[in-house]
Amino acid sequence: MSCPRGDAAPDQYTKLRLFAASGGYCQNPGCERQLFLDTGSKRIHIAEMAHVFAANTEGPRANTELSEAERAAFENLILLRAKWQPFGSETCGRGLSRTVGGC
Repeated sequence: MSCPRGDAAPDQYTKLRLFAASGGYCQNPGCERQLFLDTGSKRIHIAEMAHVFAANTEGPRANTELSEAERAAFENLILLRAKWQPFGSETCGRGLSRTVGGC
C-alpha cells in the first residue's frame, strides 16, 4: 500500500494508527466487512488506504486549502476494502464510489 504522493503520503506511524483505528473492518460507513481474509492456506489483507480529500490539488475531491502534510494526516485518511474506490461525483459514504460487486 504505497502512495506516490510525496509529502501527501502517510508515514509508517500514520499507517499503523489507521489499521489500529479500523479494528480490522472497512471504514466506509455502509460497509461492515473485515479487512483481513483467512483463505485456509494463507491470511491476507484486502485493505486500501484512501484520502478523504484528494492527495493533490487536482484530484476529484481536492481541497486546495490543505497543505501536503494535512492531506497525509490521519484525519484525512480512510481504510477501505479493496472493492471501494475513490471517485468523483457518484458517491456513497464519505465521497466514495462503489465498484461492481460492492462491499
